Amino acid sequence: MQITNQEIDATSARELPEERLAPSQDSSGAHNSWDVLWLLWTDRQSILRFAIAGLLLATALAFTIPKMFTARTQVFAPDSTGGSAMALLSSLSQSGSLANYADMLGMKSNSGMFVGILQSDSVADRIINRFDLRKVYRVSQYVDARRVLGKHVVITADRKTSMIIVSVEDRDPQRAADMANSYIDELNAMLVEVNTSSAHRERLFLEERLAKIKKDLDSSNGALAQFASSTATLDPQVQGRATLEAAAALQRELTIAESDLNAMQKVYAPENIRVQSSRARIAELRRQLQEIAGSSGIEGKSDQMWPSMRKLPMLASQYLDLARQAKIQEAVYEVLTKQLEIAKVEEAKETPTVRIVDKALVPERKSYPPRMLFMFAGLLLGILVGAGRPILVEEWKANQHDGRIQMLRKIGAQISRNRGNAAAQSQNLG
Repeated sequence: MQITNQEIDATSARELPEERLAPSQDSSGAHNSWDVLWLLWTDRQSILRFAIAGLLLATALAFTIPKMFTARTQVFAPDSTGGSAMALLSSLSQSGSLANYADMLGMKSNSGMFVGILQSDSVADRIINRFDLRKVYRVSQYVDARRVLGKHVVITADRKTSMIIVSVEDRDPQRAADMANSYIDELNAMLVEVNTSSAHRERLFLEERLAKIKKDLDSSNGALAQFASSTATLDPQVQGRATLEAAAALQRELTIAESDLNAMQKVYAPENIRVQSSRARIAELRRQLQEIAGSSGIEGKSDQMWPSMRKLPMLASQYLDLARQAKIQEAVYEVLTKQLEIAKVEEAKETPTVRIVDKALVPERKSYPPRMLFMFAGLLLGILVGAGRPILVEEWKANQHDGRIQMLRKIGAQISRNRGNAAAQSQNLG
């Protein structure tokens, strides 16, 4: 026990003076401001090296990140879009992508309605398809393309001024400007498609009705043409008048020819050439007259150019029915065409459209990355790292030194207790 105590006393005698040689510290063990400044000044070369390294790394990073260009377009939403626009917002609010906007806007803000349409999946899909963004963003699914597109597009609205700003960021400045302008085009197209005004409903009805009337008109004209071609009936009234005039002329010539034949038969023999020629002419006239009249054996010949008088009234009735149907369909088609044009004009008046204040132009300067900011941040970070390193090292050394002092104090206390116990035992033995 005595040997051990002597060794401990020698150790304490060597270590305890170090407590008086340690750097001055406050009660918390931290260096005072002058010590910190002196420490930084002595390690200034190391701090400078860290600052230069941070600056170089930040510069390399700033010039490695691809350039991004931002194109902006600013449009003005109409002050009032009437009841049709409110019905439009109501219908759009039923969709999942715009339900939050309807609740948030309370069906009051027109600019908010347009922002909701611009941020819908329908508009995003059209932009993706128009510019083939799935290939640009190197994704295969629309949901991923919409997510990436949402990070590059910012759409804001001011309810007081009804101004809408669309900002599109892209690596290609021309594509950024085209995409920003396309958002406005798709907005107007979407407003026309989902318009629920009375003029819009009327236009849809007229277009549907006009398509049906056009089909019926073509069918009626085809049936009339087919009937006229198969029966050689062009205009029954004109054909009937011409047929009667032709029959009357033939009958007059036939009467004259028969009178001449009777006179010649009194003078010439039956075998005379003039008598035979007159008989042949009379036979031809009778044949033509029978063809016009439609006598049996003559009607229905393939080389007949006109319908017979007996068949003409029946053909005229069918022809007039077909012609009447075609004229009715044509008249209805003309009326509906005029009404459709009027409905289109009314729909254009009632459809809410945005007016472009500033069209997106091709940006001339990049918007990202901010290289000077990157370089300044790298320089500042290097200085902080360089300045913090010696402080942390010195703090670590100070903590180790405090630990040794605490250990020596514990050893000294133990020595005192051992000496007290040894003295008490000596007294008891004495």
